[in-house]
Amino acid sequence: MDISEARAAAVNASNRLKTLLAPAALGGHHLRNDDRRTIEQQKLVDRLSDDAKRLAALADQRGEQWRLSGAALQAVESWLGMGRPSGTELIEIVTEPPKPARTKAFSI
Repeated sequence: MDISEARAAAVNASNRLKTLLAPAALGGHHLRNDDRRTIEQQKLVDRLSDDAKRLAALADQRGEQWRLSGAALQAVESWLGMGRPSGTELIEIVTEPPKPARTKAFSI
């Protein structure tokens, strides 16, 4: 579920709660706040609203991470494109990965 779907679900649940509480003259069901159906609907509204807020906060956090990593990438690309001294060349060196050192197992 993305942010817009989560927000839409929260709004729909909130509108349903308003319909349950509204007077019959306004097209509602005129239920009381302590009715089982309104309590369940309020719980659903709260849960969906919390989900939408959580997804929005997560999207903001990830957006900030993407922005920061993009800035680092741009700086590296700029350095590689213009920052190297003339007459130099970047060469990739491929080596074998280091082997782990042998350690003695200690027994208790």
